Amino acid sequence: MLWAEIVSLTLVFLSTSVCQTQTQECGGCCSNTTYTAIDEPRRSTKAVWNVGETPFCDRYLPWGWYRFTSYTGGEIPEEKVPENRCGTHFPIWLNGGHPTNKGENVIRQACVHFGGDGCFDSFDINITNCGDYFVYYLRPPFYCVIAFCAGKEFDKLFLFYYFPICFMLVLTDPNSVYIGDKEPCPYGKEGVFPECFGMFGSIIVGCHIGIRHKSRKQYSYYPFFPISV
Repeated sequence: MLWAEIVSLTLVFLSTSVCQTQTQECGGCCSNTTYTAIDEPRRSTKAVWNVGETPFCDRYLPWGWYRFTSYTGGEIPEEKVPENRCGTHFPIWLNGGHPTNKGENVIRQACVHFGGDGCFDSFDINITNCGDYFVYYLRPPFYCVIAFCAGKEFDKLFLFYYFPICFMLVLTDPNSVYIGDKEPCPYGKEGVFPECFGMFGSIIVGCHIGIRHKSRKQYSYYPFFPISV
């Protein structure tokens, strides 16, 4: 990042540090008709941003109630998250605990990890305990590339279920039966002497590996080379 961009980002942080406290009543925020669900596994703290990927930027996230619904976890982490995690450059984490009682609505500090400073900038968000999950009243940061983290599980975008699909094909020679007065093959062999072969002829075994992509629910098949016996 160029120095000019760093200075610009610093000025934006400083200019937005005046309004820190917000109080937002729940008002039915636990209903799925009120909150907006965010199902993005790359927001996990275990998801490392890689060059070539489009990083998350929550600059245009509308103010409102949100619930994180990804299988990687539904809570904003309560400890500092390293930079270039959660699918973004500068992750937002929670400097404080979640409410413990159902229906409890609290204000907590959200921190931006930027430039090696775990809480270079901060602002307040609301959290409501809905019993089995939490909802968050979020506001957008004022610069990119910054985004909220959610979940601590490994990003399973590259975890698959493997299952083999195998087959066996037994090939026998049409001349393997006894013909007229020709001499039969020795015991355990088939064919017509002297052209004898194993009792089971040629056995071709082949397998396919089926791969189920866990998050995208897609199937792919990769063949093994057949073996002849």
